[in-house]
Amino acid sequence: MHHAARYPDSPTTGGARRGAALRRLRLPTTLALALLIGWIVFGPQPVDASPDEGLSAWLRQWHDAGGPAWISYANIEFAANALMFVPVGAVAMWWRPSVPSAALTGLACSCVIEAIQGLFLPDRVADVRDLVANTSGAFLGALAAAGVLRHQHSRKVDPGVPGSLVGDQ
Repeated sequence: MHHAARYPDSPTTGGARRGAALRRLRLPTTLALALLIGWIVFGPQPVDASPDEGLSAWLRQWHDAGGPAWISYANIEFAANALMFVPVGAVAMWWRPSVPSAALTGLACSCVIEAIQGLFLPDRVADVRDLVANTSGAFLGALAAAGVLRHQHSRKVDPGVPGSLVGDQ
């Protein structure tokens, strides 16, 4: 059997082209993520402007019905902010595969967001907890991306067969 058919990621079967195509997607993906997060954090739609609406009202009913108190608005907001920044860490790893750098990218983005919210958006609140949540999310996204990269790089190249991977069947 020819090695190109057995090893689909080899350069002779498009692995190099696939890698180049993925690199070309970095900038559009980064911009799309920035636009989405910008729409969420700078948009005119403050979440739960009234305590009688939305999540606050639902949580009040939840707690009245015996739901655990630790499921609070503050904890849900923290988790949502962290979750929003998981892709930031993963995309940052695409540019520079370093978990600390990706976490710092999340922190820097969060600092810019909180500064803009605090200085220019009176309907928004700048909060240091958001810095912690966003940076934590970016860190978790970077760790997940690092795990994927580590798995990809754990496949070893067989030096005797060009384009082959040891252990792939």
